[in-house]
Amino acid sequence: MNDHRMNDQPNRMIEPLFLRRASILLLVLLWLTVHSQGQAVSVKARVDKSTILIGERLQLELEVAIPETSAIRFFSIDTIPHFEFIDKPAPDTLNTTDGTILRQRITLTSFDSGQWVIPALPLVEGEGPYTDSILVEVVFSPMDTSQPYHDVRDVMTEEVVEKKVWDWKIIITGVLAFVALFVFLVLYFFKRKKPATRTVPRVDILAETLREMEQIEQAKLDDKAYYIQVTALFRNYLHRRIGMDAGEKTSVQLEEWLKTLSVPAVQLNAWKEQWEKGELVKFAKVQVAQEDREQMARVTREVMRTVEEITLKMEAHANLAK
Repeated sequence: MNDHRMNDQPNRMIEPLFLRRASILLLVLLWLTVHSQGQAVSVKARVDKSTILIGERLQLELEVAIPETSAIRFFSIDTIPHFEFIDKPAPDTLNTTDGTILRQRITLTSFDSGQWVIPALPLVEGEGPYTDSILVEVVFSPMDTSQPYHDVRDVMTEEVVEKKVWDWKIIITGVLAFVALFVFLVLYFFKRKKPATRTVPRVDILAETLREMEQIEQAKLDDKAYYIQVTALFRNYLHRRIGMDAGEKTSVQLEEWLKTLSVPAVQLNAWKEQWEKGELVKFAKVQVAQEDREQMARVTREVMRTVEEITLKMEAHANLAK
């Protein structure tokens, strides 16, 4: 019996030692798990507005937080459905105590009206992690409701009044009463202070558009962004000035419309040449010189001035017809 107690005593000494080592190992594994989760790569995507006008700029900001133990990497994005890239600078780098943060602000625009989704973007294609998808609505410029509404009226007929022979005394009385009323009204309105009238200034859409054209020329844009901005400005001018859904029309359809408006052939051919060159630039198929960029701006200005002149003549003719 004493031998049995002596054999059991070493086993009792081993059990606490085993439990302590197992507990320490479990705590180490738990710390590594929490630490690895806290050091995971995180990605974010956000836009500066959820609704834009056709041709308006949209800022898409991408952010990647990378811990010190992970390799540096960033998004590789070339296209987004229904959107066009205007500016895509290199990402900015910020070093922190936890690792590295990369941020990139991409300037986009769209000429497709509707609700479009910027999809979830993967940091590594096919592996992730992925950003959240973002809904953006592209709309036309709102209609100016401050302008007066003119209803259509029927043709008014004048009633034929039968001539009557009046007594001369009644005629004299009526004339005197009319003269007295006339004098009273003249004195009344002469003494009465006339209220100041407010005139609503007419918005000069062409002048605003030409100022925006100067801003585009002064901005340091690459060829693709420059041609996108100029063509978008021309479409927006047609939409604001005459209500045309220019954002939905192709360059061929716009050319046919300009023909019906009797734009001179010399201007129309120059406009067509510049727009065809702009399409090649936007798809990176050709490079242009500074002279070509200036020619694009000059031709666009001339066509807009011609459209403005023709539109003013049509409006004046319509006002005379009323």
